[in-house]
Amino acid sequence: MSQYITDSESESDDTPTSSATANFDFTDIDSSLSTFAKDPAIALALNDDSLGLTDYVNKIDIELNAVEQTCIKVYSERAPEIQQLDDDIEKADEVLAQMQEMLLGFQADLGGISGEIRQLQDESMMMNVKLRNRKSAENRLRMFCDRILIPPSLASTICNSTTVTAAFLEAVTELNEKIQYINLREPANDGSSTDIAPGDTQSGAEVKVHLEKVSERKMATGGYTLFSKLTPRRS
Repeated sequence: MSQYITDSESESDDTPTSSATANFDFTDIDSSLSTFAKDPAIALALNDDSLGLTDYVNKIDIELNAVEQTCIKVYSERAPEIQQLDDDIEKADEVLAQMQEMLLGFQADLGGISGEIRQLQDESMMMNVKLRNRKSAENRLRMFCDRILIPPSLASTICNSTTVTAAFLEAVTELNEKIQYINLREPANDGSSTDIAPGDTQSGAEVKVHLEKVSERKMATGGYTLFSKLTPRRS
């Protein structure tokens, strides 16, 4: 033995010592073994003198084989349920895929509806603008007609009156206002004739002839003095 040690030592003198062996610390090996020995399974295996290491490995293999057979048996018994679960998962995937397609289609439809809504909003705004313009034009047209048209009652009062009455004076005053309006050389301040002088419009020119006839008719029927005072002189 001493000769073996001597030879080993002599060989070690010529062979470099590995850094792993030189740096390995064996001081805590006893405490580590004590810790492992406290584990019940390890302690039972260490204290079992009936089995050697080979026998213990064989025992472990037998137990593993038993567990494996048990697992195979359980899997075989549960195979229909596992297959059913797999089928259910595939069906669920198909349903989810269909729902995804439906949602994508719904999203596309919403995009189209959103575009249509924006178009309707634009059309609605345009219609509102047109409506406001139409109402404005209608109000101006109504004002224009009220200021140039001769109501039948006014023409009848002026043409058929033989005496100066309150109704006659009101009719003559209204007629005078219409004549003054139709003789304006600039657009009316109230915007009733837009940007054209009332007499320059086609309707104004036509009505002006009738206003002059009514005025001449009254002057010819004996109301010349009163009518000439209320009617402004023409330039």
